[in-house]
Amino acid sequence: MTNANYINRTSDLINNFHKSLLLDGGLGYYLKLSNIGRFEVFGCYGFGTVKGYYENSIIGSIITDANYVRFFIQPVIGATSQAFDGSFATRIAFIK
Repeated sequence: MTNANYINRTSDLINNFHKSLLLDGGLGYYLKLSNIGRFEVFGCYGFGTVKGYYENSIIGSIITDANYVRFFIQPVIGATSQAFDGSFATRIAFIK
């Protein structure tokens, strides 16, 4: 499992900007539960950075500058047949 996200937004009229980079990678396990059922679990590691500046007339300006690391486990349970293919997933994340 891999995931990447890059955002670089600026405003031409004011000095607001938002920049972020996220990279995740992990491994998973698949288990067939019957003819139609399945269970999957993924364990992943990711890191990223966020920087931003936002002007607001009510509260002033907000500056964001953060680096982070995250670990997560994502269990999935699903079913598949000739007429249906679906799953339910949740993600438990630890962010530092």
